[in-house]
Amino acid sequence: MKTFHTAFLAVASAISILAGGPALALEGRDDSLRCNFQFVNQTMDSLMNIRQQMDTNGELEFQIQVVNGCTGQRETLEIKSINVYSTGDVVVSGYVEQADGSGDWRRIEVNQ
Repeated sequence: MKTFHTAFLAVASAISILAGGPALALEGRDDSLRCNFQFVNQTMDSLMNIRQQMDTNGELEFQIQVVNGCTGQRETLEIKSINVYSTGDVVVSGYVEQADGSGDWRRIEVNQ
């Protein structure tokens, strides 16, 4: 049985409030959909933490929230991989299940 972990990083919001400013939203783009995505409560550090945990224990699966810029809808992205390329590009790939049971793949290149 697979274990699902919902990865939310409230610490970034708390640090932002303590620092007196809003946290910068982490964003990315899925070129195949021609849509931008905003990661909800995620930072680059939290994504790298998820990647490290996935590399350490392959049975873990993570779900994060993203906002689809084309539809304005919040989606739950089941992360399948987080790749860091030699160019420094970071790509989050995963699956979004729709209300009707169908699903879509996402390949979101993170803006840095």
